[in-house]
Amino acid sequence: MTTDSTIFPAQQTAEHQQALPSMPALQHWVLRITEPPLRPLPPLLDAPRVLVAMQRLVDIIQLVRSPAGGWHPDRQPSVENLLPYVTEEACDLLETLEHALDQWSEQPTEAAESWLSVHLWQNYCLAADFAPQLLWGMARSSYAVMRLLEGVPAQITTAEGEVRSGVVRLSALLHGAIAEHHQVADLVTQHPPAALLDEAIALQIQMGYPMAEPQPAGDVLHTLVQHIRMTTPAVLSFLEGIAVNALAPGHAWQMGTLKLEMAFAFFEGEGMASTLPSLQSPDAVTRLKFTDIVWLDAYRTTIIQQHLATLIPQLSVYRNIANADVPPLTEEVLPTLVKNACEVADLLEQAPPFLDTTETQEGVRIENLTSWLLWCISRSAYGVMHLVGGLPCRLLQPGSDWQEGRLRLLLTLKLHTPEGDRYIDLATGQLPEPDVFPLDTDVVVQSTTDQWILHPCLIEHLQTQVMDSILQTLPELRSLLDGTTVEIWQPDAELYSAEAKLLIDFDFRALP
Repeated sequence: MTTDSTIFPAQQTAEHQQALPSMPALQHWVLRITEPPLRPLPPLLDAPRVLVAMQRLVDIIQLVRSPAGGWHPDRQPSVENLLPYVTEEACDLLETLEHALDQWSEQPTEAAESWLSVHLWQNYCLAADFAPQLLWGMARSSYAVMRLLEGVPAQITTAEGEVRSGVVRLSALLHGAIAEHHQVADLVTQHPPAALLDEAIALQIQMGYPMAEPQPAGDVLHTLVQHIRMTTPAVLSFLEGIAVNALAPGHAWQMGTLKLEMAFAFFEGEGMASTLPSLQSPDAVTRLKFTDIVWLDAYRTTIIQQHLATLIPQLSVYRNIANADVPPLTEEVLPTLVKNACEVADLLEQAPPFLDTTETQEGVRIENLTSWLLWCISRSAYGVMHLVGGLPCRLLQPGSDWQEGRLRLLLTLKLHTPEGDRYIDLATGQLPEPDVFPLDTDVVVQSTTDQWILHPCLIEHLQTQVMDSILQTLPELRSLLDGTTVEIWQPDAELYSAEAKLLIDFDFRALP
C-alpha cells in the first residue's frame, strides 16, 4: 500500500527500530513488572440498591435524550442541558452511593481486574507469553472491540474527499523501552505495525460497531479506549505506562517501561478476513425471536447489572466520594454524576444482539447470536478462552489406551423443534461434524500447556471448574443453559416455535 497523507508509518516506528539495529525483537525480552497493575478500589457495598439507582438514572437519560423523549436533534445532550430533567434520579443515586461508601475500606475489589494473572508481576515472563493475556484483556472489554481487533469492513474519506473502501483493524501496539532501546509490536501480528490511519481521517465502520455517520478516526479511538478503561481496569496501567525490569538477549538487565497504545490500520480493497463464524447455508438468514418476555427481561436485567457492577467503581464520582473527608456538596457533584451516567449509558447502548430493540422485535440472525455467545464464553476466563480454541492433550478412556490429540470446549446451540433437534457449533457456525461428540464424564485428560489439567484430571472435574468460571463471570448464561422459547423464521418457510438451549461439553480430536 502506498503511504500518503491518509495512511502513514506508525508513530515513526522505523526511527524507533534503528536506534540499535541489533536489538532483539520485543517478543524475545524477559520481563518482570515491578509493581502490580492493580489499584485499590472502594468495594461496591449495598450493591443491589446502588445498581437499581444507577439503572434508573441511565434509563431516564436514555429516554430524555432520544427522539421518543422529545429531544430536539439540534440540541446537544450535554450535562448542563440534561441535568434539569434527571435531577431527581441523580440525587437518589448520590444518596445511595454515599450510604454505600460509609464503610469504605482500602480492600481492592476483584471483578474485572481478576483476569490478569498474578504470575505476570510475581514472576518473570517472556513478552511473547505476556502479550496474549493483554490482548485477551482488551478483546474481553466489549464485543465491538473484539470485532475491530479482527478487522471489519469500513470506508474512509480522504482530505481530498475521495472515498476508499477496505478493512479497518484496531491495532493494539505494545511499546517497550529500555534506556535508549525502543521496540514496538502489534499484539495481534507480533510484528512492528506497517501503516496506521491518520486520526483526522473520516471513518465509517460498516460492521461490528454502531456508527450513524462518519467520524474522525481519532474520535472513534478515544471512545474505544474510554470503553476499555472502564470495563477492563487492569489494562489502565498499561495504557498509562508501567515500569518493568527487562532482559533482552545480548544485553544486561535494565529498567524500562511498557506502554499500550491504540491505533487503526486500514487495508484498502481487502476482503473481509474476519475469523468470526458465519453460516454458509440457508441458515445464514435464519432469525430467532425470543418470545418469553419474562425470561428476556430477566436476562436483560442480569446483563445490565453485571455491566453496572463493573463500571460503577471506575467512575470518577465514585472515587471522589469514597476519598472525600466530608460528603461533597450536592450541587458540586451532580454534574459529574450525570456525566458519568451518560458515559455508562453510551456503553450500555452497545447491546448484545438479541437485546437490541429492533432485533428483539424482528428476531436476531443466528450467526450474530452464535458469534456473540462465543465471545461471551471466551471472555469469562483466560483458561476458558484457550479451551474454546482447543489445546493439545492426551486422553485415556476406560478400556482404551492413551491417545494424543486436541481437547476443545464444545459449545452448541440446541434448537428443539416438533420435527426434531438441530445443533449449531458456536465455533464454526455450522452443524457439528459427524465425528464430534461430547466426552463421557469418566474420561481422563492431561496437558502440559494448561494449568487446569497439568495433572491427570477427570472430565467431570474439569467441567465443574469451567462452569464455575463461566457462571461466576456470566451469571446470565444460566438462563440459556436452562433453555427458553423462541420462534424460528426462515425465508419461504412458516414461522415455528422451538426451545433454544446452550450446551457446554468437551470434544476430543485424536491425532491421525
